[in-house]
Amino acid sequence: MPKPYCMDIRTRVIKKHLEGKSASEIASELDVKLTFVYDMLFLYKSAGTVEPKPASGGRKPYLDDEKQQQTETLIQETPDLTLQEIKDILELDISISVLCDTINKKLKLNYKKNSV
Repeated sequence: MPKPYCMDIRTRVIKKHLEGKSASEIASELDVKLTFVYDMLFLYKSAGTVEPKPASGGRKPYLDDEKQQQTETLIQETPDLTLQEIKDILELDISISVLCDTINKKLKLNYKKNSV
């Protein structure tokens, strides 16, 4: 997601609008997209400010903290389980690849082949 426009540009859009300029004139003068001008005008009229909205926080994890803890405990108790067995025991509604990524990246547990 791109960074939001700086407050200077945002306030200048509103200032020029209050001076009576049209949206297309504002867009060409400030070298911004017309949709940005419309968005700022709508934001100003609805919220009374042109401050950028806070970030949403990203995608929610497929496994919540409780399920991750259960997965980690299960792996520590019986480390020879397959991913499918872990999925079946915990009744997880995710794909094997997502479970593998969660175990590797979130729980920092890696599958290691023995050279025996």
